[in-house]
This record gives sequence, structure tokens and C-alpha cells, in this order.
Amino acid sequence: MLPLVGCTHTHTHTHTACLLLQIPQTLLHPQLYKIFPSLLDWLPGPHRCLFQNFGRMKDLIARSVRDHQATLDPESPRDFIDCFLTKIAQEKQDPLSHFHMDTLLMTTHNLIFGGTETVGTTLRHAFLVLLKYPKVQGGSAGSLRFQL
Repeated sequence: MLPLVGCTHTHTHTHTACLLLQIPQTLLHPQLYKIFPSLLDWLPGPHRCLFQNFGRMKDLIARSVRDHQATLDPESPRDFIDCFLTKIAQEKQDPLSHFHMDTLLMTTHNLIFGGTETVGTTLRHAFLVLLKYPKVQGGSAGSLRFQL
């Protein structure tokens, strides 16, 4: 699900689902590249797909941006991409503007990765708490049934 770009992707979008499933694998590898840049060039492993996955994700976002450009209504922005595209159009004449298409692609990419990491970490810790304290799990289920 990518609410950042104004749409949701179901499991029928296999290309999108595959890319989103690769995000957790991809998050550790940039950190390893910063620590051991020359070592990782020689080692086999999943880190070899880092740049390929990055390119695929950028292509997916670029496709979404093109769809937004085709249906853009500056008076009624739907999401972050629409607002950014409107700002690009407003500041087109300013040579010092930071609102460019590359900036939009990278900012959207960073927001998707950041949100994915935050949600994943929060869920991981919540599941660990539920595993450690089973009584909390039972109480939570009861309160959820009451609210539904």
C-alpha cells in the first residue's frame, strides 16, 4: 500500500508487491556499504541487488509521477506528489529552486523507505511485547472485540 502516492496497490500488482517486499532486505545493505565499501564489492550475496532494486523502485515512482502529471489539478491536490508537481510549475523560472523532478523522485523514495522502516520496527517491537506478555495479548483481543 502506497498512500504517499495517492493510490493503494493490492496483491494483484505483482511487480509492486515484489518491490515492496524487497524493501526490508534493502535497508541493511546501504549501512553495510558505508562501513565496508570495498569489501562488499568482492563478496557474493543479496547486497549485489541493491542498486538494481533501487532503480526498479525509482522507475515505479517515476511511473506514478507520470500518472499524476496526466491528471494533475493544481486547485485540488490529492497527495504529496501533486503538491510537489504544483510547486515545480510555480518555481520553474527560478534557477535556484530546489523543486525539480529528480528531487521529487528521491524525496518520494526516501519517504517510502522511511515509512516502511518505521512501521516495520514498530510492528516488530509490538509483536515482541505480545510474545513476552501473553496476558496483554488476551486483554487487547477483548478490548478489540468490544469496540467492533
